Amino acid sequence: MNKIILSLIICLLTISCASRYGDFYPMHDDGKAKPRVVLLPTMDATERSSSVDYLIKQTRHQLRERGSLYLYPQECVERQLEKIKKVSFFNPDFSFVKNFGGADVIVATELVEYRKDRYGEVEVKCMPPHLHNKNLLTMKLKVRMIDLRGEQPTVVLQEIMTEQLLLPPTAWDSDKEKYYFKKLSERLVRDLVIRLENIALHVL
Repeated sequence: MNKIILSLIICLLTISCASRYGDFYPMHDDGKAKPRVVLLPTMDATERSSSVDYLIKQTRHQLRERGSLYLYPQECVERQLEKIKKVSFFNPDFSFVKNFGGADVIVATELVEYRKDRYGEVEVKCMPPHLHNKNLLTMKLKVRMIDLRGEQPTVVLQEIMTEQLLLPPTAWDSDKEKYYFKKLSERLVRDLVIRLENIALHVL
């Protein structure tokens, strides 16, 4: 009887962990292989290295939670990158992908813009009261997705994704900056993850 109870507990733990840590499993529940994805470190053209890591962590986290793709462990990706010279993932020459044999898709991202501007260029008297003294926060992320499943590597997605957020006219300090950076990042990553899944699962 005790053995039966123990077996049931183990089964329940396995099931509960499977969806949460979906990136650890290269197969779907029906036995079909998941697309194998290399998520490269996010490059930073804005010199915000202290915050840009949040983007890649959020992307991995959301893809893991959804469990549709198999993500190569981050340490494995970094180990492979150490073997090649420093290279831009967005160069026309993307021969670096040969270092990731076995992968189906390689995803590169770069934070290309992050800025805060006064909202609108018209006089305050011409704007609705609720927009007075507002600031507009803009974040732009360049994305490239390379499919390795054909005879030759093919760029199947390359675009700049943009998210914007209206900010209240309050003091701007480091704590608020971190808060809004995370808030805007989460919105951008949500859209990115949906795009990556749709392409990885349907482009062959």
